[in-house]
Parts: sequence; structure tokens; C-alpha cells
Amino acid sequence: MLFPNSLALIGTTDKELDTIIFDLDSELKAARISDDTVYVNNKYFFSNMKLARFNTLPTKAFRNEVEKISNSLKFEPYQIDSVTLAICNAVFQNRSLKKTWKLN
Repeated sequence: MLFPNSLALIGTTDKELDTIIFDLDSELKAARISDDTVYVNNKYFFSNMKLARFNTLPTKAFRNEVEKISNSLKFEPYQIDSVTLAICNAVFQNRSLKKTWKLN
């Protein structure tokens, strides 16, 4: 998703939830209403990874390219069966794995 000051990769564990969030965001943008909603639900996982922050508004060409790439992304479903706590720098170098938990 492209925001005025950042670009983020967003995903959930539920396709319907993805659709609801993206539709809500589109309609709020069309109405010029900022979305400051906190999506809390212990049944679904919601991920928001910041890819870039901007000092100025992105150009129309940049926005078009982001939309083109976004529309071309197709992710296959997958199951997460473990979680690992890791310490590392921003590019995942010098990592130290602390502990791994198996999920039920």
C-alpha cells in the first residue's frame, strides 16, 4: 500500500480480511478521510512491513509503478509452523537466533 509518506507491504492470514481492508482504505481515500483504525483480532495475523519512507510526496510516475507492481504480485498460501526470535541489523546480517517456538 502506498501512503502519503511511506510504502508498505501488508498482508493477513485471511483473503476476505485483505479485501475488506483494501476496500475500506480505497473508500476512505476517495472520501478524503484518513484511516487511523487499529485492526485487532486474535484470530488473524496482520502484517505491515514498511518498505520506504518519503520526505516529499511520491510522483505520479512512482505511484503508477507501485500500483503496477502491486497488481502483479501473486502470493501462494503457506502455513507457518514455527516462530523464531532473531537479533540482527536492518538487512538481516550479523544475526543471532535466540529461540524457536513450534506452533500448534
